[in-house]
Amino acid sequence: MATCLAGILGQEGKRVLLIDADLRAGSAASLLGVNPNSAGLCELVRSGGSVEQYVMNCPDLNLSFLAAGAPTDRPADLLSSRELEHHLQQAESLFDWIIIDSPSVLALSDASVVAPLCDSTLFVIHADKTSRTLAKNAIERLGKGRECGLVLNKVRNIKSIHYYHSCQREAASLTS
Repeated sequence: MATCLAGILGQEGKRVLLIDADLRAGSAASLLGVNPNSAGLCELVRSGGSVEQYVMNCPDLNLSFLAAGAPTDRPADLLSSRELEHHLQQAESLFDWIIIDSPSVLALSDASVVAPLCDSTLFVIHADKTSRTLAKNAIERLGKGRECGLVLNKVRNIKSIHYYHSCQREAASLTS
């Protein structure tokens, strides 16, 4: 979802940076056709270098990409570091949009650590697996009012307009 969103914004002529902050099982690099072992976020935070040193250009999609980098045994510590906050501030002056892809907020603490550094969050909810209770829990973990929207993905078949309206009401109740 993050990769698609970054690609769409890039096609609109915006300067877009996609950051793979899933330091355990990042998948954005393979989706973009980039070497998943490329130096990236982990090396940037550890080295104290500049964002420009680690960002790759994806000209076909008109966006820039910062891979997750080498695996780390303490991703939450790296994501909560002052260095990451500094690098994100540096990136703000270079890009119109910064999209940060993180692991599920329910599975790990990583998203909860990164969320305060972001202007807002977009929740992606698995249609067949995520209950209303779990979705509400995720929103509450990151802080109500931080969400800019919800995306319901992996919807198999919408059999009627009734189902669509039911999902619409459900999404509205999650954020109210």
